[in-house]
Amino acid sequence: MASGDPSAVTTGENVIIGGLVVQILFFSCFVVTAGIFHARLVRVPTNKSIQIHHLWRRSLYSLYAGSVLIWIRCVFRLIEYAQGTFRMNDRWKGSQ
Repeated sequence: MASGDPSAVTTGENVIIGGLVVQILFFSCFVVTAGIFHARLVRVPTNKSIQIHHLWRRSLYSLYAGSVLIWIRCVFRLIEYAQGTFRMNDRWKGSQ
């Protein structure tokens, strides 16, 4: 945005939106993979998973909770960029 060229600004915005979409897709794939792992471990537990049953379940539930919060933030930022309401200058005014 330093050049102020409108086409460069539009290109930059499109790159950011595309990157956020890719981030959401890959993060969703990660959470689905964790869910599949969880389901398989519940269905056919190993000896070690039976011994530490509460530890791995608590870890996976923490992973799910954190993932939901991160996913919501990513979707919010995507909507914010797509609407054109995101302004980097507004984000950094407090640090100057």
